[in-house]
This record gives sequence, structure tokens and C-alpha cells, in this order.
Amino acid sequence: AVTISANGTDRVISVDYNNKIPASELVDPNVPGYSFNKWVLDNGEDFNENTSISSDTKIIADLSPISYSINYSLNGGTVSGNPTNYTIEDVITLNIIIE
Repeated sequence: AVTISANGTDRVISVDYNNKIPASELVDPNVPGYSFNKWVLDNGEDFNENTSISSDTKIIADLSPISYSINYSLNGGTVSGNPTNYTIEDVITLNIIIE
């Protein structure tokens, strides 16, 4: 069996050993806040539709958090030390605006 994993969600498919996974099974995952880079095996090696399967295998989506810009409308006030971007993985605290 082959386990395809993206963002903590696993999907198991049946593949005959020494065969390749159909490209239709390797659809780029749509994970909010992340961009898809590539598929990798659980040992970190790259995986694609040309890789033959010879044993039970786990394929993992290699994802990167998307960086979003932060723009501030301070209405004449000032603030310093606030971040100018963030990702879905960040926890941010905003400083108080001084008017």
C-alpha cells in the first residue's frame, strides 16, 4: 500500500509493487496558507510519477508556508517594531499605535 500524506491527512491507495503510481493520484494538494513544492518519500528523497514502488511506501507533500505582507493604516499615528509580514505558522503581537 502507498500512503499519500498532505498536511496531516493521509490517503491510502493500492499499487502493485514494481509499478508506478498513476499521475492522477499525485495531484498537488491545496492546503490553505501553504504552497506545494514537491512530493518526497518519508526518508526525504524526492518522489515523482516515474518512481517505482517496491514496498509499502509513504509519500509526503513538501509544503512551504506562504509569506503575506502586512500594511498598516495608522491615521497619523506611529508605531515601531511591528512585523511587516507573516505566515500561517507565525504568532504575532502588534505594538500599540502612538497618536
